[in-house]
Amino acid sequence: MSRPSESTRPTLNLSLGLLIGGGACVSISIWADAIGLDLTPGFGLMQTLGLLVGITMITGAGFALVIRWRPPGRKGSLLADVGVRMGLTGLLACYVAGLADMIGVGTHRGPGFTRPFLGPLQLGGFAIGLLILGVGLLMYWLGNRAEAPEPDSPET
Repeated sequence: MSRPSESTRPTLNLSLGLLIGGGACVSISIWADAIGLDLTPGFGLMQTLGLLVGITMITGAGFALVIRWRPPGRKGSLLADVGVRMGLTGLLACYVAGLADMIGVGTHRGPGFTRPFLGPLQLGGFAIGLLILGVGLLMYWLGNRAEAPEPDSPET
């Protein structure tokens, strides 16, 4: 694998910044109760939004790092294009599952629930969305990696 040129340094800085920021958002969202930042009992709307924003930032960092290693002048393949769309579909599935009660498709929106609730069905949808996102990122990486040089064939 060839080393990227110095012109891609801003991409590296951007991706590292997104990775650190996204990791911080995810960590704060998950550990809000332990650090005293929970505003509501359980996993509330603000924690869900923080988790989704963090995952979005980490996804952006992943795609930025993969594009950084693309050989100069090489266009992306069909596999890379499908990978981008699949990754974004997984991210959308995470948003729909995480905000299901807010958009009216969740199971906890009746009068018995005073606020949105991230239950087991939403977590299952969230996990499926993350799986789809991961497969899309893998496809994007496979479609953008440098191809191995072909061995020289003897001329006859």
